[in-house]
Amino acid sequence: MDRHPNPPTVQEQQISPSTATIISKWFAERYAIRALIQCIPVVGGPLDTLSAGIGIKYEQQRIESLLQSISERLDQIPDVFKATLSEPSEELFDFFSDLFRKVALTRSETKRQHYANICVNHLTLSLDWDAADECLRLVHDLTEKHLSILVFATNVPIAPAPFNDHRAFTCESADANLENSALQALPSLTTHLKGIHKAFLTHYCADLVGKGLLRDEGVHRIGLGPMAVFEATPVADWFIHWIEDDRS
Repeated sequence: MDRHPNPPTVQEQQISPSTATIISKWFAERYAIRALIQCIPVVGGPLDTLSAGIGIKYEQQRIESLLQSISERLDQIPDVFKATLSEPSEELFDFFSDLFRKVALTRSETKRQHYANICVNHLTLSLDWDAADECLRLVHDLTEKHLSILVFATNVPIAPAPFNDHRAFTCESADANLENSALQALPSLTTHLKGIHKAFLTHYCADLVGKGLLRDEGVHRIGLGPMAVFEATPVADWFIHWIEDDRS
């Protein structure tokens, strides 16, 4: 007889604490690979102890915290804004399996809250399945620093000339002795995220450019060069819109 119970159906209404416990226990048990872990020389024993005890406890706590957050969010949304969920489907199962897997591996409480927001926004506002999966993937791939930069980038005001109609910002410090006066009028990421060296911030921004979430505006400007000025892309606006707590 299969020792693993079937995963509970995710309902539109509030998810009770007992249901959260069942779901998290079901998911944690599916990670039972102790026999393989014990075969690892030297570290197999300690890893087995961690995965079978403390590790599973961490995973359960993270998933239970997620489900509690989802429950609280859904409870605050008027019924008129709640979409009618269809019968259990392969897409629904895959979405929550991926969600639980990513949350179980995430120490960051901030990122776990983003996961909860994506889930609630998807259930109540019918976000496309592929789009919901992409949101989960981006939160998983990005660090808190990346996410902080995106929040900053999507909220900077329209820049003055010569960056008209662009929400441009720079990694240069606001009090730096800049040769290019145009940079002095731009919001400074280094000043906003104090304590992080400019080189690291530029590296994070380069990552975001590679993912299509920031645009390198400096490369198109004479006298500036690459990685001098950045701007959030429409994809970044879309992404931040879906991971925020409040929807307009």
